[in-house]
Amino acid sequence: MTEDGTEKTRMSDAVTGCAPESGEEDLEGLAVLLIEEDDLIRESLLDWLASVLVDARIVGRTLRDVEPAALRDRPAVVVVDIALIGGDGIDVVAGLHQTFPEAKIVALSMVDDEERCEAVLAAGAAACLPAWEVREKLESTLYELLGAT
Repeated sequence: MTEDGTEKTRMSDAVTGCAPESGEEDLEGLAVLLIEEDDLIRESLLDWLASVLVDARIVGRTLRDVEPAALRDRPAVVVVDIALIGGDGIDVVAGLHQTFPEAKIVALSMVDDEERCEAVLAAGAAACLPAWEVREKLESTLYELLGAT
């Protein structure tokens, strides 16, 4: 449990709820920042996120573009691959959490490493999911973190 009363989600106990019905949750203008180094994966995740969070403003960035994007867009949600080229995802999560403590950070990990996931949660992430479960669990995790039912 975090200081603001929200629960952190580990890989092993990610939420499995369903997306809200149309009109239940107003996501218009919600800023979502995706941090992914691989162009193909980033574009695929951007398309998928746009189909899930229809009214949100979703921006994809590489690590070198993350600070200007975050400062401009003031994200409510950050989805970050913690296996970033040229940087440590745990440090990135800690920096984003310090800059935007209100942002819900969801870390994606390419390996099922509970210790690394615990470190990411301690650094300020609200959830940590293995990359191969993104399509299965990310949507419900996002809605859970946003308080949608």
